[in-house]
Amino acid sequence: MVEVSIGLSDGSQHTLNARLADNNATRAAGFQRVCASTIADTPILFVFPRAFKPQFHMHNVVAPIDIAFIHESGAIDSIQAMQPYVLGSRNKPLYGPNKPVIAALEVRPGLFSDLRVDLGAVIQWQVPAASVE
Repeated sequence: MVEVSIGLSDGSQHTLNARLADNNATRAAGFQRVCASTIADTPILFVFPRAFKPQFHMHNVVAPIDIAFIHESGAIDSIQAMQPYVLGSRNKPLYGPNKPVIAALEVRPGLFSDLRVDLGAVIQWQVPAASVE
């Protein structure tokens, strides 16, 4: 687990405890094959070894997820609402940032809105640099 701090543009701050996805295996797993209550209760912070434009999908995910893509400065690139695939649908969208990012934070639907997190927010965390692969 990692403590994630979200600083809002009005100066207020929120702290979340998130599961850390900082290697290929944990990033690939994400919220796949977990129940909806786990998605609702446990944010995931994806930390990448370098800035790039990742693509997220909702294959094998049972509930919607909101995702914030985070620049190296901690600023939010975008916040997107990701939807599970409809069984049998040919439409399987990918979700990604506008510019290269170093992290992404997945949370239950509506959490960013409930906390008033917008593009003016800054997200920070402490992860030893050597742990990200």
